[in-house]
Amino acid sequence: MWQALVPEEMQKADPGRRSFCLEEERGVDTLTRDQVQNSFTSPKEAMGLVPRVHLVRASRTVAEIRAMDGPQLEDAFVEALKICGGPFVARNKPVVAGLILDSHFDAKRKRVLGHAARGRYDPDGLSLAMFGSHLTYAWPRFMDEIPDCLLDTKPSGDSVDGRSCSPLWQTCAVGQRDFFYQVLTAFGAKTEQSRRVDDIAEWPMAFLGSCHGEKHAGCQRLWDRAWDVSVYGHLRDLLFLRASRPHFRVPGDKSTLFCLDPPVIEISGTFEKAVVTISSTTGIKHFSTEQGPWPSASFVKCSPGLWKAVLDKECIARSVHKTWGIKVLAGNGLETEVQNVWAHLHPATVFTLPGRRGITIEKKSVGPRGGAPVSGSTGWRAMLKKKDSGGKVVRATKLALHVGDALDGAMLYYSDGTFVTCGQPGKIPGGHQRRCIGLRKGVEIKCVAVTRMERSWWPLVGLRVWMGDGRGMGALNARHHGGKNTEFLVPGKGRRIVGLFGRHGGVGGLCSEFGIITAPEGVRLPEEVYDETKWEVVDGEEQVGDDRKREAEKEGKDGGRRAKRRKAEVSESCFEIGVS
Repeated sequence: MWQALVPEEMQKADPGRRSFCLEEERGVDTLTRDQVQNSFTSPKEAMGLVPRVHLVRASRTVAEIRAMDGPQLEDAFVEALKICGGPFVARNKPVVAGLILDSHFDAKRKRVLGHAARGRYDPDGLSLAMFGSHLTYAWPRFMDEIPDCLLDTKPSGDSVDGRSCSPLWQTCAVGQRDFFYQVLTAFGAKTEQSRRVDDIAEWPMAFLGSCHGEKHAGCQRLWDRAWDVSVYGHLRDLLFLRASRPHFRVPGDKSTLFCLDPPVIEISGTFEKAVVTISSTTGIKHFSTEQGPWPSASFVKCSPGLWKAVLDKECIARSVHKTWGIKVLAGNGLETEVQNVWAHLHPATVFTLPGRRGITIEKKSVGPRGGAPVSGSTGWRAMLKKKDSGGKVVRATKLALHVGDALDGAMLYYSDGTFVTCGQPGKIPGGHQRRCIGLRKGVEIKCVAVTRMERSWWPLVGLRVWMGDGRGMGALNARHHGGKNTEFLVPGKGRRIVGLFGRHGGVGGLCSEFGIITAPEGVRLPEEVYDETKWEVVDGEEQVGDDRKREAEKEGKDGGRRAKRRKAEVSESCFEIGVS
């Protein structure tokens, strides 16, 4: 029944009809009642390929098994399988659906003993879906009995499973369905399945052509499910199993289906004009938005794996006060979410290099939700290359990420033995989840993920980086904070990460903003970029420009001309500044 259900649910979700294989052996075909009867008169004609069932003896007594809780039962089950050996050895990477035959309902204590519905997935060893046997009396013995068992309205009995007044069809559906959810977990599905009583009628409807009359009132209406939920589970699980588990692959599958890269949401531009790009190598199965801009942003499908939306100034101005979140589901079942698009549109300064007007250095960061810097915080900057005391450019060889319950900061160590602190001055002592990642020569930082709290004034709480060779390091604390506030900073197309920047202090001396500095790929940057004194001139120029703008407003047109002349004189010795 499970094996037949999977391809039907796969077909509804459009990953194609596919199912898992069962271990089979040649023996008497017991799937139908007629075949069992024929085995007594014509044994040879009743032979065929049938699913193989292993009876494994446990090393524990019945009393010990019935006294165990869920984790203890799971350990005992795995122990028995390992002792049995054969197909259950770890190197075979088996996926096992197992019943505990010593389960028993204690009517006095109104409790099922020796039962636990548990699933565990181990990609390098034995994966197990475990269930008690206390409900199997209501299951069909042959395929002929499937309709009778799923339509049986007789009471199940208090002394059997403790479900007073429950009809037998419901007992059958609950046992088969809940056991099946553990099988999905053993295959690697990550979705927490629902256990609603009012959706039990969905299970019989998956196997019966139609349900009529008062005999099965539960089948008279179809549960109104969300777009991504079915009897089987969630669409993302279906897609993920198809892409990552060899059990569900079929001949003719394209290699792109097996790519396990998450979808990318790239946000570029300013509050004047912005572009939101959604891309995935396995195609985009679905994306949803929370609230969103007005007038609504229109995503254009450029290809199956690329969607793009362009936001103009009016659209942004009318909607920037609302949180706009985007969640994307790729064809491989992986998801990426951006909690608030507007947080990525902080006015980023673009530095045009002197004498190289076609080359720009851009900034992108994750900071407070309101966009304004935290009161009392100070800015910092750390380039992946810098000039040593002799004027020679040296590169960073190691990045230390200091994360505890919040983000303390980071430290860059250079080949000349020096270091730069991304945050508070001096070495950062904090962060019980401190991790270091080596910055190998020729391997670039590809992505920086930052987790922040919902409260706009609270500092950041997690940081993780990924390198171009696949290595990743850091702690996001995403599970502790709901997993919805992690944002990914990736360089734009044709760009690379050349430095980090942010703000520190104000709330507990922690990091309140963390970002990346990017430059064009394949272009050698001039040494001035790695000179701290040049960056100080740039920062000073930003302030000078603001002061003289106010001065020009007071002086009128003549004052404005004088201010422009003075600004032009200063800009000859520093980077030119423009707003993207």
